[in-house]
Amino acid sequence: MDNLVNNRDWFCPKHLSDGGKTCYVWDCGEPARLGYHTCQDPAHEQAESRYSMSKGSTSRRLAACLKHQKIAQTQNEESSEDEEDDCMSDEEKPIEVENEEVAGEGHKDIPAEVKVKVQFGRKKTHNEQLFVAPCGMIIACKTFFRSEAYSSVLEMLKHIYPRQMLLPDHVSYDSSCIIQKMDGDDPYFDNIAFTVDVFHFFCKHSKKDEYCQMHCNPKEHPELVDDDGNGWFFNTSICKQTNNWIGKYLPMCREMRGDKYTFFLDELILC
Repeated sequence: MDNLVNNRDWFCPKHLSDGGKTCYVWDCGEPARLGYHTCQDPAHEQAESRYSMSKGSTSRRLAACLKHQKIAQTQNEESSEDEEDDCMSDEEKPIEVENEEVAGEGHKDIPAEVKVKVQFGRKKTHNEQLFVAPCGMIIACKTFFRSEAYSSVLEMLKHIYPRQMLLPDHVSYDSSCIIQKMDGDDPYFDNIAFTVDVFHFFCKHSKKDEYCQMHCNPKEHPELVDDDGNGWFFNTSICKQTNNWIGKYLPMCREMRGDKYTFFLDELILC
């Protein structure tokens, strides 16, 4: 991945040939019109026109700034696949525009059913996924794009432990019940017990979820319980605590260029 010249650029130098650019509509790839962000496709033109008419409100901009600040200060945010791009302002999110025939706009050749998915703002990463040992040592860190997909979590485990014999006996994750259902057909994870950490087991998972209560309760595994049976041998919430710590650096990292951010994150974790 090449670095951007400026963190507000859309394309890296490799893809920004001769000062040109491609259409912002997803999966289009056609050259954009001079002075615009979309190509000559009438549906794409109209999508940009509608976006231009809807943006520019100072109220919206101030609301986006306030939202960013609140997210930076909140340490108890929960991630899920349905929360994609939560920390982006409206113009940084991909949007779907349904084109309809509008009198006087000169786009009579656009079918009313056409939907265009387009993103006019910057593209950002979704989160940094950490794999933390019970002692608090960060074993691995991986950048996730668009969402914290559960399939990506499993792939990350395979990347960290390329041989099955190296896998840990237990993995605590806030959505282990979903992970268990997904890895059912993969023998690579047969010897791992996926449990939900104590904090999320009480505050995130319903008591009516029989599968989670039966298969992901850490109390089910005697080796996780201390000798008197009332406490825990390991701190299963160490990832939550580490996320809270590293999240405090979010405000200073938000506008960093990619190469500087990667260097900063590596030094932060290694030290």
